[in-house]
Amino acid sequence: MSESLWAAVPDELKKSIVTWYLPLRDLAVVLTLRLVDRRRWHLLGVEYLQARLAAFVESLGFGESLVVPIPQLPSHRNEYGGTAELVQRLIRRLWLLEYGGDWRIWRTHLALLFFMRKKQPLVLTDATFAAFTRLHAYLRLPAAVRQWKLLSQELTLEDPDTGRAFRVMEGDSLLRPYSYAYAPCVVHDRPSDLFPVDSFDPGNPPTELVGDVHPTYACMVAFALVALFSRSSINQSEHRRYSCSFRPSSPCSRKVRALLKTQSSEDAASDGHTESTQTHVYDKKRRHHDHHRLIPLTSGVEGGHVAVMHLCEWATGRASSCSVTICTTEGLPSEGTREATRRLLGEDIETRVWRAHYQR
Repeated sequence: MSESLWAAVPDELKKSIVTWYLPLRDLAVVLTLRLVDRRRWHLLGVEYLQARLAAFVESLGFGESLVVPIPQLPSHRNEYGGTAELVQRLIRRLWLLEYGGDWRIWRTHLALLFFMRKKQPLVLTDATFAAFTRLHAYLRLPAAVRQWKLLSQELTLEDPDTGRAFRVMEGDSLLRPYSYAYAPCVVHDRPSDLFPVDSFDPGNPPTELVGDVHPTYACMVAFALVALFSRSSINQSEHRRYSCSFRPSSPCSRKVRALLKTQSSEDAASDGHTESTQTHVYDKKRRHHDHHRLIPLTSGVEGGHVAVMHLCEWATGRASSCSVTICTTEGLPSEGTREATRRLLGEDIETRVWRAHYQR
């Protein structure tokens, strides 16, 4: 469809065309077109590709936490030469995003980053997409790995003490809080014996980081971001952290253990009280049976804040102790976060956590 024909389509029909006709365009075939064949580039229709990219980004449901600028044709460039270059940029974005897999697993991660970065969205720029020149090598990576590589390509976070900016990823190594050193992410191609076999997903495989084993790659990234979030909460008043530990035989510990043993993501996240079905939980374990679980208390950035619950059970001799930590950006009195905590843990534990009470 030429640009002139696309421009003539009524606006109310364009969305339907983008939704239903776009999958018929094979981006892998389009990528084989020669740059010198400018007329064929031109006939693809710049506005069509721009609409396709905008529709795909919107369909991800990340809201204002993710921005993918739509490339535009510079007014001073030659019509056909400028169009050829622009179409190439649009096709590359579409190919990397549409062939990337299911991006929705990063909803909680992007919400955390949005508030950690003072409500600055993650922006995927020309440099982000230009870094991926070997497209088939990109596809050979597990879906979660290639997605995070793209999302984190230019991602930096600021040290709250010094103001220095650090890259979150250096190659295949992830930034560690406090030390600000990088540790390699070891991705496994088979199920971990620490987690149920039926939880294995080759597109989001078990990953190990400094002795911690995670059932998925996305779990590893979630724990790393929450650790960095907790680090930033020390010096930022808008980042709050509440924590409470319980003796092994207490009712509070029994409740925490029950939540840690729940297999279903939806059951652990809702405990039968919430209506959200899109919430993921994130686990990690060590060989000596420490078990950590993150449960998001918010979904996306729509509520104006982000909150995450961190449950932990660790060995203390023959018994095991438990703890609950809440990280939130909600302003005081944090009623939304407290209500979500009460729904999961009950009023008694919620009160203890907010009073930072240590039960001996």
